[in-house]
Parts: sequence; C-alpha cells; structure tokens
Amino acid sequence: MDEKTLKAVREACEKDPTGVLNLLLETQFTPETLLPREGHSRLEDDTRFAQISIMIGPDSDRWIQIIADPDPNERNLSQRFRMPIIGGGQSPYTFIALGILGHAIARDNAEHPQSLRSRG
Repeated sequence: MDEKTLKAVREACEKDPTGVLNLLLETQFTPETLLPREGHSRLEDDTRFAQISIMIGPDSDRWIQIIADPDPNERNLSQRFRMPIIGGGQSPYTFIALGILGHAIARDNAEHPQSLRSRG
C-alpha cells in the first residue's frame, strides 16, 4: 500500500473505527498471511496452559480450536488475553482481533439470528 493510501486508511480508522470495522466485515477476503491448512496458535496470557488456534481450510472455511490443559486447582476453563502494556498482555494483535470477533458475533446475532438445533 502506498503512503498516500496508508495515510487515508489510518485517518479513516482514527475518525470512525467502527465504520471501518463494519466495512471490513462486509468484504469477503482472506488475509494473505493465512494459507490453507496452515494454522496459527497463541498461548493465553494467564496460565500459559491453553492456546487458541485458527486455520483456513482448503475450501476457505475458518476453523478455531481452543486447547486447554487446565490447572487441577482451577475451575475456570476460559482463556484470557490481557490488555497490552498496562494489563500485562503479551498478544496485542490477538487482543484487538478478539474485540473484532466479538463485534462480528454481535452483528451476526442481530442480523442473522440462529435457532438452536437439537442434537438428536
């Protein structure tokens, strides 16, 4: 991306980040860093016993895997990615991406409600 375009995109992100985010969500694309059948994983920030992984299938489907080796003294199986810098987070891009994922889920729930399927 040339400097002029980069500057315009940065200004748009600063002025209306949610608008830019919605535009991205409405654009069908796969980032060039995500090759089919190649996974990317990241350990969570607290216990380091769990990780989240993303993979793009050969048909462009997205796969998410959450692997946890829970501490036997812990009852909580969730994973936390902390706020970068002030919160001690070690994954600043994953932290932002999880916020984007939350926004995407909220939009899907509002615009494309799902009914529960029975597991019969």
